[in-house]
Amino acid sequence: KIVLQHHPNTILEMAGDGTTMNEVSTLANQLELTTSVRFLGYLNENEMLSFYERIGVYVLATTSETMSTGILQAMSCALPIITSNIENNKLLIENDLTGWLYINRNSVDLAEKIVYAINHYEQAKQLGLAARQSIIDHYSIEAAANKYATLISQ
Repeated sequence: KIVLQHHPNTILEMAGDGTTMNEVSTLANQLELTTSVRFLGYLNENEMLSFYERIGVYVLATTSETMSTGILQAMSCALPIITSNIENNKLLIENDLTGWLYINRNSVDLAEKIVYAINHYEQAKQLGLAARQSIIDHYSIEAAANKYATLISQ
């Protein structure tokens, strides 16, 4: 709702059908956001690729994560990323270098980061490119093979 005050044409597309889907859908109805929020449900691999190609900013509003496949995929697609500053997200995203970290559980900070990304989209795209380079440098098949080779040779 805060983002829409600044950018009324913004659409939030939510992929997935996790355990909080009903709660989030109910909240969108209560906040009268049904025309600005699209619930896409489960997406297969091809649909996810289309999703990543279509969106402008990837947001993962999470309070706990292990190694987030969604963040890794979004990084590989050179998307600007906004996610919570929990420990495992901080292992992937360097704030202001490969994405933006908002204060965990702070919806105002999250909204401010989204508005900032929209207002500074050229900078956001540069962060997305840096995120992709980070994936290539640290998580590509070549990087993994080099790490295994180093480990084995020790």
